[in-house]
Amino acid sequence: MIPADETLHGFVQAFDMNFMRDALELHMPTLGSIASCRIERFRYRKQNRATFLYEIETSTGRNWVTGSLYKGRKAKRSFEEAHENRNVSYVPELDMLLEQFPQDRKLGYVSELMRGNDEVLLHALAPFFGSGLRLSIAEIIPVRYRPRIAAVFKVAISAVKEEKTAFHHFYVKIYAEDDITKQFPDLSKNRDGLNFALLRPVAVIPQANAIVWPEIKGQSLSDVLPRSGNREHFFKAATALSEFHQSHQVLVKVSADEVVRRDCIKHTELISSILPALSGDLDELTSSLAMAFDKQIFVPCHQDMKPEHILFHNGRSVMIDVEGIALSDPALDIGNMLARISAGWWLNNISPQLCETAMAGFLNGIAPIDNHRLVAAFAFGKIKTATFAISHQVNNWARIALNELEDARKAIRTSTIPEVIPISDKQEHKAARMRRRRQYI
Repeated sequence: MIPADETLHGFVQAFDMNFMRDALELHMPTLGSIASCRIERFRYRKQNRATFLYEIETSTGRNWVTGSLYKGRKAKRSFEEAHENRNVSYVPELDMLLEQFPQDRKLGYVSELMRGNDEVLLHALAPFFGSGLRLSIAEIIPVRYRPRIAAVFKVAISAVKEEKTAFHHFYVKIYAEDDITKQFPDLSKNRDGLNFALLRPVAVIPQANAIVWPEIKGQSLSDVLPRSGNREHFFKAATALSEFHQSHQVLVKVSADEVVRRDCIKHTELISSILPALSGDLDELTSSLAMAFDKQIFVPCHQDMKPEHILFHNGRSVMIDVEGIALSDPALDIGNMLARISAGWWLNNISPQLCETAMAGFLNGIAPIDNHRLVAAFAFGKIKTATFAISHQVNNWARIALNELEDARKAIRTSTIPEVIPISDKQEHKAARMRRRRQYI
């Protein structure tokens, strides 16, 4: 049950997919008939604002619509300021602003790119191709979208020389914050290792807040997670990650305790707003996490390590999505990876046994690390997976979030990484313990 928000009066109804499907058809007629509507993700600050990303299916395919609720009358004012933009609408019953992708006032280059304004991108890619080629965009496919934060496109570039045409594929990431492109590290100064490599961008485009990455062929760790032989792959990836942690890289320093404190505030705010009964437990849990990182350690770290971000290519583990790469505590990389693997039973619909096998392979390949920091980093990762379950509204999201937070508490309480036990199995374990207790009474 989603709790009401007295300031955002349309908050509860925004989760009603039947209501939202009808509202979108009525107030955004350009979409046509909507076959299905679901929440892909949402962000929320209690009594302040909420942003919903709706994925819709129509006769013409998939599209995204952003629904925004604000304190005060900002939603209606923003609609009135749009000057009859066909991609912007308003739901008066909810006081909700609607924006159809690619409309996004914080990601201006997204609309330009989708409209075919390719001059900036092609100019940035020209040094990669060299002279004597006629370049054009052959195809643009939206891949991922976070309203007012970032968007990812797969772009096919046609390169023509002497009537011969070759196609090259890239991923273009566009950001709302210009700090990401202005402060992006010069990875040309850094070296790859025997077992690891860093994916380097083809171009950084500050005026568009965009980074262009090459497409590389390879299997990711998430691809091999469902396989019975995943232990070897995760061991190999862990070995590569440890080599990266021990390498010399020219990067900025990011304090682990500051990262944990900052992100805990963000994640616990959402969890406690949606599941208020957990507020007390969350305060107790998070207060112990930052203290685990009071010892400052600075080695090369990915800072968003999960199975999707390691690809096997040409015999090495290639790390992708390296925008946040910095000098920090390696425990955060390892703990986050383990938290994501152990959530594979609901994130990827994988058996708990395969998750356990992958975790064992990964732990065996990692260089020795202080257990106190590792367990705290795992618990921190579990807070983030709980937030993921809520914000992406996965099936049984409330029960799964409770499950993830229980794993976090158990890790801190026992100083160990807990077994992967799905919700139903945990309930059976608890019932079995109660039956055993009754035998002794």
